[in-house]
Amino acid sequence: TGMCTGIADRNGNILASVGWRDICSKFHRTHPETAQNCKESDILLSSGVPPGEFKLYRCKNNMWEAASPIVIAGEHLGNVFFGQFFFDDEEGDLELYSNQAQKYGFNKKKYLAALANVPRYSREKVEQAIRFYSKLAGLISSLSYSNVKLSRLIVEHENTERELRESEMRLREAQRMANFGHWNFDPATGSTVWSEQMFSILGCDPAEGPPPFSKHPEFIHPDDWETVKENHHQCLNKNTNTTSMTFSVLKKSGQRRIIQASAVKTLWEGRTAVLYHARDITREKKMAQRLHRAEKMELIGTMAGGVAHDL
Repeated sequence: TGMCTGIADRNGNILASVGWRDICSKFHRTHPETAQNCKESDILLSSGVPPGEFKLYRCKNNMWEAASPIVIAGEHLGNVFFGQFFFDDEEGDLELYSNQAQKYGFNKKKYLAALANVPRYSREKVEQAIRFYSKLAGLISSLSYSNVKLSRLIVEHENTERELRESEMRLREAQRMANFGHWNFDPATGSTVWSEQMFSILGCDPAEGPPPFSKHPEFIHPDDWETVKENHHQCLNKNTNTTSMTFSVLKKSGQRRIIQASAVKTLWEGRTAVLYHARDITREKKMAQRLHRAEKMELIGTMAGGVAHDL
């Protein structure tokens, strides 16, 4: 537009500017009193303007300016300004500015030279500028609001991702400590999704990904496959939503482990699926067997001692 333009916050602090006139940048904005006039003009004289409109006013240093509010999410946060001009149909008051130079201690010759360089615009040109800058203020408002919403969404997304990562880390650690895993089965595709601990329980490489459900019999001991298949069938096709079972699996290494599992019918990506929870209870089973043998041996020893005493 060739006009002096600026963006200020609602406290009158200039945030960005372009095309500032010497009479303002070198004189009015540098002296404490005239600078205060500028700030008061930016705050008071530009107030009360509805969004999308402009207010034309003569500032306290006697220059024409116009302002339109920047409103973000219903809150007036600043203004778009243009100004530092005269209308071409008004008489210049040289005496007024000469008195200002004397009052504020400006170099009169340089001050009046700066005054002579202040542009004069027709009222039609100013009206066109007002329409343009009104749209600019609205654009800044809407883009700023979009950026605020985007920034908040990004922060919320980052926080959610961080919380999810922390939750997954805690879940993985809890499953590792309890030797507990889970997997989902999608009957529509035959695909499965395994938790990290399931790979450890079955001795599989996570890099290879979980095998399809059709490969699961390879991991289940032949003696237990019919029982597992029947429980799976009941959970998926009958009114039984939950089943529990204990069975043996064969790790890739051939090692036999004892699994305690439960199957729950659920929804996964909008389809009926089965969620399995599994825990390796081999160690507990072996400890129980040892304890049982120890108790049995103790009982046999007690009985033998009693017989010897009787004899």
